[in-house]
Amino acid sequence: MKPTVPEYNQLVTSIEDLLSNAKQQISKTVNQTMIITNWKLGQYIVEFEQGGKHRAEYGTQLVKRLSIDLTKSFGIGFSYRNLQLFKKFYTLFPIMQTVSAQLEIDKMNITDVQKVHTPSALFEDKLLKSINNLTWSHFVRIISLKNEGERDFYVIETS
Repeated sequence: MKPTVPEYNQLVTSIEDLLSNAKQQISKTVNQTMIITNWKLGQYIVEFEQGGKHRAEYGTQLVKRLSIDLTKSFGIGFSYRNLQLFKKFYTLFPIMQTVSAQLEIDKMNITDVQKVHTPSALFEDKLLKSINNLTWSHFVRIISLKNEGERDFYVIETS
C-alpha cells in the first residue's frame, strides 16, 4: 500500500522535528560542557598558582607556559588571554561548582535533592538556568563587567 501525500508529509515533518530537537539538545550539552570545563580550567590554574595561599605570588609565568603547552596539545583556544578569562570566570563565579554538581544530579534524574532557599541558593538556581541560555561568549562579556550587580543582573535576566 502506497502512502498518501499527507501521510508522507507528516512523516517528513516528524523526522525534521526529531532531528531539529536532537541538534538543539546536542548544542545545549556541548555549551554546558564547555562552560563548566572552562570554569574548571580556571579553578585548576588559580588553585595551582595560589598553592593553598589566599593569593598567588606575583611574577609567575605559569599562564604563559600553560598557554604554550596546551596550544601544542590541543590547538587554538588556549591563548594567554583565554586562560586569564578562565581564571577570572572561576573567581567571579565561585558557585559554579555547585551548578556543575547540580547538572550532574539533573542528568541522573535524582528528584529527592532539596535545596535551602537562601539568596545564594536562589542565585545558584538562576545561574544553572542561565547556562542553558548563555554561551561561553555571553559569559566572556558578563565577566568583563566590573560591577558585580550588573553581572548578577544579566545572569538573572537570562534564566
